[in-house]
Amino acid sequence: MISERITPENISSLKENEVFCFGSNEAGKHGKGAAKTALKWGAEYGKGFGHYGQTVAIPTKDKYIKTLELDKIQKYVNKVIEYAENDNSHSLIFLVTEIGTGLAGYTPEDIAPMFRDAINLHNIHLPQSFWKVLSKYGPLCDLGHNGDCCCNCMNQITLYKHPWNTINKGSTSEESGLYACISRHACDDNRKGEVYESKHGCCELHIRKTLRELKLKNIVSL
Repeated sequence: MISERITPENISSLKENEVFCFGSNEAGKHGKGAAKTALKWGAEYGKGFGHYGQTVAIPTKDKYIKTLELDKIQKYVNKVIEYAENDNSHSLIFLVTEIGTGLAGYTPEDIAPMFRDAINLHNIHLPQSFWKVLSKYGPLCDLGHNGDCCCNCMNQITLYKHPWNTINKGSTSEESGLYACISRHACDDNRKGEVYESKHGCCELHIRKTLRELKLKNIVSL
């Protein structure tokens, strides 16, 4: 559940399996803000990126303490996501703070989308402000999926039970699954589709709402 993966606003202590992820600079000069706080949990002065003690430094400024461009920050974020995904202990919880939104001068709208690939990684927790931004990129279902789920498919149509139906007999107000149309107008054209009993599945007819929305805004092409 997303509600269980929100990084606390004020972190004063860490559990043994928690990792404090903070915004740093490439020179590793942890002198202010969350970076200074991270020193008490094992962050190393002079180490601007990586996992040290119970901390992970994520550069948002360069070695000259100038704000990094977003694409450069994204590369560091991607490495952290990959690192968390490949955690061999399967027990570490990465508490991502509002990196880049303090001294670096960015907003949650700038930084949060960098963590879209972390939405389904249950060992990565994000600030409430980041989740708020990420929810705009597509519905977050009750399992925490965003994209690779029927809940976020452009072609889905909810199926309902019927008192005359011998297989899914019941009230017309009861859901019985989903029908994934092969096109947005497949039902009108009597074209085939796929039926799923679980709304949290995903088939070859899946088209992410997120990508469709971005396409309409001419940001990406499908």
